[in-house]
Amino acid sequence: TASVPAKTHQQPSIELVDGTVLPIDDFSVEGARAQIKLHGGAAISDQPLSVDVKHLAAVRLQPLENAVAEQWDEIRSQNLATDVLVVLKRDGASLDYAEGIVGEVSSTKVVVELDGESMRVDRGKVAGFVYFRPKKQLEKDTYCILQGRQGLKAAVESVTWKDELLHVRTVAGIEFDWL
Repeated sequence: TASVPAKTHQQPSIELVDGTVLPIDDFSVEGARAQIKLHGGAAISDQPLSVDVKHLAAVRLQPLENAVAEQWDEIRSQNLATDVLVVLKRDGASLDYAEGIVGEVSSTKVVVELDGESMRVDRGKVAGFVYFRPKKQLEKDTYCILQGRQGLKAAVESVTWKDELLHVRTVAGIEFDWL
């Protein structure tokens, strides 16, 4: 009997504080701003989506096999009192994490402060990170949940159709166009 290949867990993605999940092709942080290249959605423009980091809850930089994706979900669901850097171990066969403060993210490095010491971690070793965000009630109601290709799941405040595109505004106030 032929073995079934392991499924890869979704496209790399970001999760906003309102629960919106956006598939991404690229992600970086400089200062308080994240630059995000959406996967599939905003392909009409090479301009990245610019988002204040305070709107981000989690970022997954790597696709993960199912068993490792379960570890990601376990780490993600913990109620830790600080940011969490999640790293790949054993050639991506498992995950480990460290509590600290996630800083700038470039195409090659992720800066994290661990025990008061700033470290630059190779981005290729980073599965992702979870930002500490205290639980609070969002000020706006969700109009609908929009689900799309590659893992898109948006908590939508408003949506309009124009020029063959959906223009979406999330409950967190982030706006983007989706093909």
